[in-house]
This record gives sequence, C-alpha cells and structure tokens, in this order.
Amino acid sequence: MIWAMNALNDGRAAVAARYLRFPRAAANVAIADSYAVHPWELESLITLLLTTRKDNTSKKDCKIRTLNCSIFETGASLVNSLRSVEDAEYSLFSSREGVFAEMHRIAQRQFAWQRGHFNTIDFYRYSYVYGQDECAEFFRKKYDIELNDFSAVGAALYIMFRDMPELPSSVLLSLIGISPEQTEKALLLLSRDIGLARLEASSLVQETEKKYGRMPIAYLPSVLRRFPIISFGEFRKNMISPLPELIAQRVTSGLYYDIVAGSDNLRNVAAARFEKYCRNILQSCLGGLQVSESYKYRYKKNQIDSPDLFLSSNRVIAVIECKARRLSVGARFAGNPFEQAEREYEEIVKGIFQLWRFFSHERRGIAGNGNYEEDVIGIVITLDSWLQMSRELVAEVLESARARSKAEDPLILPVDQRPIVVCSIEELERTLLSSDENTFVETIKAAVTAEYAGWLLYSVHTGIHQDIQISRPFPFALAEVLPWKEKIDRLAKLDEETS
Repeated sequence: MIWAMNALNDGRAAVAARYLRFPRAAANVAIADSYAVHPWELESLITLLLTTRKDNTSKKDCKIRTLNCSIFETGASLVNSLRSVEDAEYSLFSSREGVFAEMHRIAQRQFAWQRGHFNTIDFYRYSYVYGQDECAEFFRKKYDIELNDFSAVGAALYIMFRDMPELPSSVLLSLIGISPEQTEKALLLLSRDIGLARLEASSLVQETEKKYGRMPIAYLPSVLRRFPIISFGEFRKNMISPLPELIAQRVTSGLYYDIVAGSDNLRNVAAARFEKYCRNILQSCLGGLQVSESYKYRYKKNQIDSPDLFLSSNRVIAVIECKARRLSVGARFAGNPFEQAEREYEEIVKGIFQLWRFFSHERRGIAGNGNYEEDVIGIVITLDSWLQMSRELVAEVLESARARSKAEDPLILPVDQRPIVVCSIEELERTLLSSDENTFVETIKAAVTAEYAGWLLYSVHTGIHQDIQISRPFPFALAEVLPWKEKIDRLAKLDEETS
C-alpha cells in the first residue's frame, strides 16, 4: 500500500492502480493538493510500522483486526492520523525554539525528497567524492564488489522497483552485465530481512534518543536510509522497496555510511576529492573567473595552509573553505541542534575561523600580499545542508567562531571577520547552473547581507535575478566516474517499453 501511495503521488498512477483503488482526483497530484501524500510522511509510517510492537494474537478468543490496504482511504486515514500526532508533538516540543527553529528541521526532512536522488548530478558528485582512488579500493576490499557495480545494481533496482513493488531476491541483471554473484553482494548492502529490519529500526531509534533525547515522530531516524529494500517470505525469496527513491539515495549520498567506517586517512581522501570537485564545477561554470587552489605560507616557523580555493577576476572576490562532513540525525533534528550536536557544528565553526584567520594574516602581511576586493567575502561550501532555513543556527555558528577567534588568535580583529556564506554543494550547483559570472558574484554578495541570513543560496539568486533566465547543462559526463550509464539507459528504455 505504501509503495502504491508513493507511486500515486509520483506521477505513476497507472502502476499504482494495479494495487490500490483510489479516487480519480488523487492521481498524479501536485505537492500542495489536498489529496497529496508526501514521501517523508510515508517514510515515517514505515518507521512506526517497523518499531511498533505487534499485538499478541495467540491468546484465546483474541479478536484479530485487519487493515484493508487495497484502498486509498486506508492510507489517507493513516497519514491524517500521523499529521495529527505531529501537530500535537509540535506543541510539546517547540515551546523553547519556536517556529523559526522548526523551519530548519522541516527543511531537513523535506527538501531532499523534493529534489530527488535519481539524477545525474547526485550520481556524479558522490561517485566522484566517495568512489575513486583509495575510497574505491577500500569499498572493493571490504565488500568484494566494485563500487561501479554496486551503483549499477542500485540504479537498476530503482528503475525496476518504480514499476513494481515486489521482486524476487534472485533477480537477474545480466542485461546490464551484472552477474548473479555481484547482485547478491550488492543486495547484502541494500537489503535487510524483515525481522532484522525491525530490530535494527528499533535499535536506531533507541540509540538516537539516548544521545539526543526524545525525538518527535516526524524526525525519527529511518533504517531505510541504510537498507532501502526489505526481504521477506520463506528463505527471504521476495523483496520489496516501498520507497524506491531511497535506493538511489543509498548508492549516492549513502556511500558515506561505507566510507565513514574507514580510517581518518580515508575520510581525508574523500575531503580532498570534495575540494577538487568544488574547484572543477566552479571553474567549469564560471569560465570568465579564475579559481585558484590552496597554497602554504610560513607563520612563526610553522607551515600554514591557506583556505582551499580563491575565486578571482582582476582581484580576489571570495575565499573558500570546503567541508565534507555529513550531518547526523541530531545535527538535523535535535531540539537545539547546535548545543546537542556541537562537535559536528564545530566543523563549520572551524571553517569560518580558518577564513577569518587567513584574512587577518593577509592584512598583517603574513600570508603574502594578495590583490583582494575591498568587499571580499568568505564562503564555506558543505557537502551537506548544514544551516538551511535557520537564522538562529547561522547566528550561533558565527558567535562560536568569534569566541574561537578571540581564544586562539586575539590578533584577529573585527575587520578580519569578513561576511561569510555557508552553502551546501547542492545549492551551489543549482545556482551555478542558473548563473553567469556577473549574476553569481551578485548572488554571493547579497547572500551575506542581513536580509538573506539563513536563506538558501539558490533562493537568494532567484530573488534578486527574477528577470534573468540562464540555464546551462551540468558540465560533467556521468560516464567519467560510472561507466554503467549506457547500460542503465537501455534498461530504463526497455522498462518503459514493457510497462
């Protein structure tokens, strides 16, 4: 039922009709329509299903109630009940923070779903960051499968599960050159038996609430983020993916789960790859500007690394730090994210401090005599969406950076504490693909003003350039990092022809 409800709201009413009876008005609705059921709500329902203890029906005279999962009204009733519970919990949990703090959590829950995961940019970005060099070798040695093959299996299963809710665990992918052995190894990472999924879902919730306190239902962690396919039946012969989009998520941003288990050196490799990706996309989209890399300089007999990147025209416009750390559940959804996940937010504080320290060194002639614009700004590009939709978090991070500057280098003066843009790589990409050199520079300079504090970078861009229409293609080819692209395209075409 959940699969069909998701399909119904995802432009796939024809396949949903095979499993669900629904009103004609509920087919292929817009996100704000009264019949709309959102995927993040369905994900919450699955978490509740997996973590709620089942009634003991073995007792004598026990009345067994069944749920009719073949009609839309059942799913709608469950979603409406969930929304009522979420509204009630908001009144309990939000008294300290208010609506503006809640906007951050709402954005963290919904925006990624609205953007989607099955797209060239996500596959390219995360394969570039996590799927090359030492990271790819670590993945191969740990799981005995090439990351390219794992990604191909995920992409193929996503396509197949969009057309049908259930597949045999012995599914054959020979059409795209994947052997049964490779498919089986990939499924070990993508799927969980229903019994084990229940145990892991409960354990995940318990561990999260032990660390961060009671979490509202809307923000409970989902085991589907790690294992988006559930196997069931005798000998686990069948499998279902209620929300196929999460398969794409697992083989893109979800690769973090695999790499984070490695050494500090491996995480440093991924961070270096992210920095290189940021440089490449900035230079590819802003050909009229120069993107320069980090350099070393001496201070008090020590070698100091400059910030990661410099964006210049005739003079330096922006100095950039790149941060590849991912957000935890607490950093996304805790009642007070900055306090309860302070160690994680220190990564952003550190990035701002590094920029201010460099501006101080530059002013004092320590870092060289660069040619900087008078209104030069700092940018922290993050692999995850850290501060979106939250003026409060922006203020807390900046205040913490000021305190760190005062404690570690009192010679960092207010004049060195240049305005800072903190933006995720997704927002940077969307902005770059809709900008030229002039409009991009205007956007980043507007983004540091008080008017746009806490805004998404792309929203700033569209807000100040409403009359300018620029659209450029993503500058990189997916086949550069994932050679399976043509095979998956053939599978998608075949699936479309036979559905």
